[in-house]
Amino acid sequence: MLRRGVAVSCRAFSTSRAQMKEADLIAKAFVNKIREYEQQNAGGNLINSSPEAAKQLNEQLNRLANKFNLANADVVGKLPLQFQQATVESSVDALLEGKNLGELTAEVKKTHETYKKERAAKIQAEKERQMALNEAQSSTEAAKSA
Repeated sequence: MLRRGVAVSCRAFSTSRAQMKEADLIAKAFVNKIREYEQQNAGGNLINSSPEAAKQLNEQLNRLANKFNLANADVVGKLPLQFQQATVESSVDALLEGKNLGELTAEVKKTHETYKKERAAKIQAEKERQMALNEAQSSTEAAKSA
């Protein structure tokens, strides 16, 4: 029994060790790729870009420099950028329309009570119609038999 337990645990240990080795290889490849990108980015150029993309970037920078009367394209990259903070309205807030949860719950309960009353009135009216129909049928049958 003890031997079997030891054999099973050794087997589990050896398979988990192989899995850890595979995970280490993946992590190592990931870290190596990050280091490679850092080295490519150190030059300040685009990473993995084609010569066409670099040419288009330079053309656009030169166009902007000419448009804004700047000395050269290098100055364009140093211009301060100011982005406006976008205002995002929550769809939940829009649906609530300034009401809190208690008010909404009370409104739903009120609507539910109104529905139950209307439903009860409709059921009562249906019962009355059914009774009137039954009376009419029974009086018609009584008239036929007489």
